[in-house]
Amino acid sequence: PFMLYYNKDVFAKAGLDPEKPQLSTYEDVLAAAEAIKKSNAAKFALYPPATSDATNALFDFYPLYLANSGGTQLVKDGKATFTSPAGQQTL
Repeated sequence: PFMLYYNKDVFAKAGLDPEKPQLSTYEDVLAAAEAIKKSNAAKFALYPPATSDATNALFDFYPLYLANSGGTQLVKDGKATFTSPAGQQTL
């Protein structure tokens, strides 16, 4: 299983359907990333890169953090949110 988060605003800017994106296969994901890249809708199309081992940490940590923080992102206003009470509880 693989969990994928995406930004609806970025998808819309890239001309992709933000409500029902076609992301069923790896080819679909790569095509969406290419559309985002070509449109300059975002600085990064995939982060961290799909080939990075950094994604393994997301499988273990990110869902738990989201559940404990009420869906708060890991970075807010350019600052890490790990020091928040929810972040500390998760860690």
